[in-house]
Amino acid sequence: MGNFPGHALTGSFFIIFGLWWTIHMFHRFYIAKARNSKFRSSAIFYCPFLCGRLKEWPIEAYFKLICVSVGFYFDIKT
Repeated sequence: MGNFPGHALTGSFFIIFGLWWTIHMFHRFYIAKARNSKFRSSAIFYCPFLCGRLKEWPIEAYFKLICVSVGFYFDIKT
């Protein structure tokens, strides 16, 4: 990560997942507020746009692990 592409790759990863998390957190907050229920936070959000049983799998967590593994691989390789 000592060069520009290494910094740009990790920076874009954090920006994209930060926006993803912020949007889902506000969505969950406003749904809880509309239903007069307790707001519950989490570090992982399930992907509601997937079909079937994939809605129940933490696809986001798996994607984060894959991205981190690929980043470590290319950081060690260079």
